[in-house]
Amino acid sequence: IAEPMRYLAESAYRKCSWGRATAYFAAAESFLAAESPVSEAAWNSTKALVFLGEHNLDGCEPNMTVYHQMQSGWPFWQVLGRLELRGLSDQAPRALGSAPSLGSPPVLPESLALKWRCLLQSRGLEELPATET
Repeated sequence: IAEPMRYLAESAYRKCSWGRATAYFAAAESFLAAESPVSEAAWNSTKALVFLGEHNLDGCEPNMTVYHQMQSGWPFWQVLGRLELRGLSDQAPRALGSAPSLGSPPVLPESLALKWRCLLQSRGLEELPATET
């Protein structure tokens, strides 16, 4: 795990970075290899690292083809393939699934009103006055 983390610490985030995505996937693979049943902490860390790896590819050109990706010097596809063979799911491992999950907190009316105001302002619209019934 030291090599991928060193690369991530030394490289700058760019809009599209196959190297950083590969490093995040390699770090996730290292977490999984270290745990023999996967603990909840390792599972959460792995899921976060895979998400960060995907995020480093969000800004890639929409018309990029496999040809462009295969020209990369990074072993992106090999690491991703090994992760996919592990069959990671969006759910925690079964042994951990019995723990009660924390739901999202309720939406506060103040935060909802603030979001609407910001949306309307960004589109140049005026907020309608509140009507009483």
